[in-house]
Amino acid sequence: MDQKQIGPWVIERILGAGGMGTVYLGKHHETGQVAAIKVLPASLAREEGFVERFKREIDSMETLKSPHIVEFYESGNEGDTYYYAMEFVDGETLTSRLKRDKRLPWPEVIDICLQLCRALKAAHNAGIIHRDLKPSNLMMSPDGTLKLTDFGVAQVFASQKLTVTGGIVGTVEYMSPEQAKGQRATKKSDLYSFGAVMYVMLTGRPPFSGRTSLDVIHKHQFAQFDRPALIATDIPKQLDEIVCKLLEKDPDKRFPDSYVLSLRLIEVQKRFAWQSAENANAAAEAAAISAVDITDAGNQPRPIDVDVVSPTVLIPDALGQQIPSGQTVSASVRSTGSPDEPAMGATRTYSSGQVVERRSDQTRAVDGYSQGPGTIMRNLMRKVIEEQKDGGPVGQVLNNTWLQILALMLFLGVGYWVFHSEKAKTGQPLDESATELERIESEVSRFVKIKDNVGKNDPEGKRQLRQALMMYQLGEISRAEKKLEALIVLTKEQKISESVHALAEQFRDALISDSKVAFGAITDAFARATQFVEKKQTVEAEQVWQAVIDLYSDDPKMDGDVQTARKKLAASKAASREKEPSKAEPIRDK
Repeated sequence: MDQKQIGPWVIERILGAGGMGTVYLGKHHETGQVAAIKVLPASLAREEGFVERFKREIDSMETLKSPHIVEFYESGNEGDTYYYAMEFVDGETLTSRLKRDKRLPWPEVIDICLQLCRALKAAHNAGIIHRDLKPSNLMMSPDGTLKLTDFGVAQVFASQKLTVTGGIVGTVEYMSPEQAKGQRATKKSDLYSFGAVMYVMLTGRPPFSGRTSLDVIHKHQFAQFDRPALIATDIPKQLDEIVCKLLEKDPDKRFPDSYVLSLRLIEVQKRFAWQSAENANAAAEAAAISAVDITDAGNQPRPIDVDVVSPTVLIPDALGQQIPSGQTVSASVRSTGSPDEPAMGATRTYSSGQVVERRSDQTRAVDGYSQGPGTIMRNLMRKVIEEQKDGGPVGQVLNNTWLQILALMLFLGVGYWVFHSEKAKTGQPLDESATELERIESEVSRFVKIKDNVGKNDPEGKRQLRQALMMYQLGEISRAEKKLEALIVLTKEQKISESVHALAEQFRDALISDSKVAFGAITDAFARATQFVEKKQTVEAEQVWQAVIDLYSDDPKMDGDVQTARKKLAASKAASREKEPSKAEPIRDK
């Protein structure tokens, strides 16, 4: 650009250039504020739709507010030159860092990723998908702060054809499978790109590479990458699993959002902090055991047993910030009972300047605030054992392990006998297994939920079986039977559909058997209603007929019985109405 100034910004130098425009370093001529000025080339500004898309990118930048996203300042245009000013990050891109260091230590990778999680959460909450997440769009300031840049690039230039790696739409090494297929990008597409960025930081290379862009795009859709832990053998297993989950081909198998991802990363960070503290604790304990206490009598060396407090560690909070947690109490030393030692509870200062407090095992068991969890458990177990030894003959007998096992078996046996005796008294069957229909329903439900490998089971047959199950569960018994009958015919003698065919037949037979039970129940109901009529118990008979109508009116198979119940109920009520006037007439004659 020949201009020395654009809007109120005095141009100092070029920061970067590409197909989507040029970024300059500028200074406000009035305030002196430094900014990065992104300029849309005049050639693109004259093409239809590009100015409008550039403005949409500006709208996205204005919406986003996060300490890890470059801040938007202002926008404008001078003729055919459109621009916007944003925060200038005086640092380097992650790409530059990786070119210099090849790969980063995994604790630093977690810190960078936690910052990126916050940036993506702010964007996704605003309804904005980055679509072009890659190392060159991640700026690192000298103090380690990450800034995400270039929002909306993929959206602005999505109509352009991708021809080379690093082209207009984005770098194919970090593109999600769904974007590679030309499908709509979602926030889970950003998470896949996130995983590819994590992969390159941990291993020094992207998950997929190839001679051409088409090679890489094909691998994103169909190939399997090498697990990060195979290349970077020092990374924790949990971190390796996180990267692999982000790089799942199926978006539904990735993390639901960047917030959940940040929680998993913090878990790894905390686990590492705890392990580091444990290792330091063990090292300090080993060093203390090798120390020598020089007594006043004869300068004879005597080993000291020390319970060491865990050292200062850095524990991250929910935002990934480091909060120091330091040692506040001294280490305790077990007394050996030597006459040359100080009295119980006294302290001694050694040449290293360490102040050590001596306490008995009993005191240490109670005053456990200065002990680690391992020491506390050891002392508690020791105390329990000592108490058991001092429990006398009766206590020792009761504490016998075999006696306790025998008592437990006796208790379970009595409970079992009482339970079954009560069931026998109440007439309940001892076998409480589910009915045949319930068993088949459960088996079909489990079967249709299993995600098989492609070709293992008939996916269409499984889908139809799932629909039949849903119809049954919604009470549409007849529709379920028709669906199963058709499915049985369709899957007969089909090798891939053997499991579907067998379950469909069992399900159909169970439904027919259950229907027979229903027919028997209706027959019994009609017989009871007839008995009520014979006994002149009209109200009870009408209640039975109404119950049949209410229970089976929605089942087409029971239409005949429901119609019979309706007729009998209507006839009974009509007969009751005919009797009412004859009782009222004598009253009117009087």
